[in-house]
Amino acid sequence: MNMNETQIMFLEYILEQKGIKNPEIKDEILDHLIFGVEKRMENGILFHDAIKIEIDNFGEDNFKEILENRRMIFRKKNKKILLRIAATLIFIFPILAMLIFYGNKNTQENNVAKSNQKIKNKNAVNITNINDEYSFAEGTWKEVAVSLKNMEEPPIIFPLKGEFPIVATFGQRRHPVKKDIRFHKGIDIKAPLGTLVVAASDGKIKMVKDQETGYGKHIIIEHDDSFTTLYGHLSEILVEENQEIKSGEVIGKIGTSGASVLPHLHFEIRKENVNLNPEKYIQL
Repeated sequence: MNMNETQIMFLEYILEQKGIKNPEIKDEILDHLIFGVEKRMENGILFHDAIKIEIDNFGEDNFKEILENRRMIFRKKNKKILLRIAATLIFIFPILAMLIFYGNKNTQENNVAKSNQKIKNKNAVNITNINDEYSFAEGTWKEVAVSLKNMEEPPIIFPLKGEFPIVATFGQRRHPVKKDIRFHKGIDIKAPLGTLVVAASDGKIKMVKDQETGYGKHIIIEHDDSFTTLYGHLSEILVEENQEIKSGEVIGKIGTSGASVLPHLHFEIRKENVNLNPEKYIQL
């Protein structure tokens, strides 16, 4: 049962009253709350009762923590920007002084030529990266055309220590606020901050990465038969690249890193770089 626009606006109003006004944060919380409310409404619970249950389950402390984390992230980003500007100025001023002092035309021309070459090399690397990202995105959308009949299923277990709800499912879905169609490459599993994340199957750590956006701190494990699993938005990573790992072994902890404000695990299963629905594979 899908919530209508009036019901979604009412839920937005509740979040704004609790201080959640940033569009990105509000959208993510809405997405998770709407999923829970609609599930309860499908089970016969009235809309207002379903909202009250979901808001109470979310907890006032979580709302306060999200707002405080947002302030900390904002301050941290501003500090980084100021440090980069300062570092750039410190680097540029001596160079400008040297150029003005010596006034050597040939030296300037050589420097310009070298700078142009560096820019060309950098652009070439960026183009390669863009092509790689485009190829991956293109591979992701092949999900629609790929037949799963001949794919051998790996022994996949639930990727968290304990039982926790799936709050966002796999596949194309209509965004509750922006109304556009989006493709969710995996599932989101809601759990408290610091909950232990485990390897879903035997394998080898292919990638360990920490980035400010996207998946944030995340891990990719390579399994047999060209399968890989991804674990995103972690607070801690407890393994290293090329490390052999066993099914059920702890690899990290739940967090809110990257493009996330709510503690949860973003979990993906891929076969030859094609994203598959994890709910068809994991043992719930």
